[in-house]
Amino acid sequence: MKIGAGWKAVLLGAAVLLSGMAAGHQAAAQTAGAPAPLVVSIQNLLAQLGYDPGPINGEVGLRTNMAIAAFQKSLGERGDGMPSEGVRLKLEKVVAERRAATAPTSAPRPKEKALASTGTGFYISPDTIVTNFHVVNGCAELRLNKNGGDFGVVRVVATSRADDLAALRAETAAKSFLRLRVGVPIKAAEPVLVFGYPLAEALSSAGNTTVGNVTALAGVRDDSRFMQISAAVQPGNSGGPAVDEAGRLIGVVVAKLNALAIAMITGDIPQNVNFAIKVATLASFLEANGIAYTPADAAARELPVTQRAERAESSSIQIACWK
Repeated sequence: MKIGAGWKAVLLGAAVLLSGMAAGHQAAAQTAGAPAPLVVSIQNLLAQLGYDPGPINGEVGLRTNMAIAAFQKSLGERGDGMPSEGVRLKLEKVVAERRAATAPTSAPRPKEKALASTGTGFYISPDTIVTNFHVVNGCAELRLNKNGGDFGVVRVVATSRADDLAALRAETAAKSFLRLRVGVPIKAAEPVLVFGYPLAEALSSAGNTTVGNVTALAGVRDDSRFMQISAAVQPGNSGGPAVDEAGRLIGVVVAKLNALAIAMITGDIPQNVNFAIKVATLASFLEANGIAYTPADAAARELPVTQRAERAESSSIQIACWK
């Protein structure tokens, strides 16, 4: 049977219509085939990137298709706008990259402490150490050292800037401590032994012993809280003990005269001009702060210099100031 031109046109249009409907049904079938959890995940990720996927409900609508297509085009792809596992993985990658780029930088690491200086201290009881105020002033941490070993952290319990004294509390008890010679006047010319840890980076970590005499019963400008001694003192000796012939504490080493400054004024270099805080000043400081100490025997016998040195050394400790 022959078909006229008019009928051919009608049939051709119907075929095109049927073809379009088939394509639409195929696309709908692909969309409907995407699991709802996958679609929800894709919609969430799209929203995090600033796209508009429509309601986040697991159902694929026109806005979801358009958002997927826009994302695909941003990657340089020819987007089909269809949800898939591959689309989800690409979305997750981009979201992770953006989070890493905008993550706050980590907080700066706290500045590590550094050893600032060292001084000397000595025990007046099993857990109480005496030293100079200037040895502990401004330190973030104080640590005890002896013979190259670390004996832990120590805390400050009392200070006097005026008298340049400080009392510290140790975590571990000492086996030896010094007794204070109170009530027995210090005399000019009497022997004195000094122990300390001078020039820590250069000299022995075991400490240093020097001997001399009390050369004056007052310090600079006749300050009666101090006495002048001839026993050699170096940086690092500050806070160390000065003991008498019986090994009793009679002073706290505090300073040496600035030889260069004096030489510039007088034209002469002074020799062995060093100072110690008198034991009476120390006793008043301890009593004012309720810190116990043990008075020495007023009639104590004289000891050989080697025994005095051993007593001073065993009661002393190096103090390290960390800032």
